[in-house]
Amino acid sequence: MRKTRLDQKCRDFELTEWKLNNLIDLISSGISDAGPIALWGAITGTLGTIIGLLNFRLRYNAQKKDRPKLKCKAVFERELSSGTPRIFSNIIVRCIGRRPVTLDKIEYRFSPDSLKDRLQGTRLWHLGRYVGVQTIDQRRLGKAKSLSEGQKISLPIEKHFLAHSEKIVAVYVVDETDRKWRVQWPTGSHLKTNLQIELLDKFSGTGSRRSYELQSYRLQGRIYLYVQWKNSVSPNTSKGKYLWFKNDTEYADKIAELKNTQLPQLIDGARDTID
Repeated sequence: MRKTRLDQKCRDFELTEWKLNNLIDLISSGISDAGPIALWGAITGTLGTIIGLLNFRLRYNAQKKDRPKLKCKAVFERELSSGTPRIFSNIIVRCIGRRPVTLDKIEYRFSPDSLKDRLQGTRLWHLGRYVGVQTIDQRRLGKAKSLSEGQKISLPIEKHFLAHSEKIVAVYVVDETDRKWRVQWPTGSHLKTNLQIELLDKFSGTGSRRSYELQSYRLQGRIYLYVQWKNSVSPNTSKGKYLWFKNDTEYADKIAELKNTQLPQLIDGARDTID
């Protein structure tokens, strides 16, 4: 009885194995027959996907460039004229989008005084508190009244905003649609270094041949010295010379040399210039 059952299981196993082998052969035959078609479909499908993604990317880039876009940066430049240093503070606005932009104003956001107000600064700024507004003179934009692609404009920063520059936390250029572009604004420590003008020395002297005036300032991390002298015979004609120094030691050595040697020789006619 047991032998009969064992024989029956062996025959069932052989039948199952035969069916599996036939199924595998059938599938292999189908794959081999459809191989070129399947490969071509895979290639064309992949290419279609890649081309579609590239087309989407190109359309996205074109749409992005077609938007109005400005690049804004605050620039602080020094000028030494007749011994008096000056700082020119401007916001450079450059149009890098394809659509023209009509500028309306510059918005300065200040740090609130109290801790309570600082914690809700964003809300208060949107309500117009702790905000200073500088209207842009439309005459600076010319007849077009707007900036086109590739054009730029220099907008002077008004002095009363510079007087409180250490409290400014953000600056925006605003167009006529009330869209805002943030200005690259330096940190408080950088502003202190670039805007502070410290007078170091100022004195004058008169000799038999000439008279002179000397002024020196610390500006933007350097020390500048200017000496101007005039002849006694023709006081309306003057000459001058600028010197600058990297550190206090160089400046101290030079100012001592000028006081003790070069300037006395200059006003008495023993030399014609300083070095």
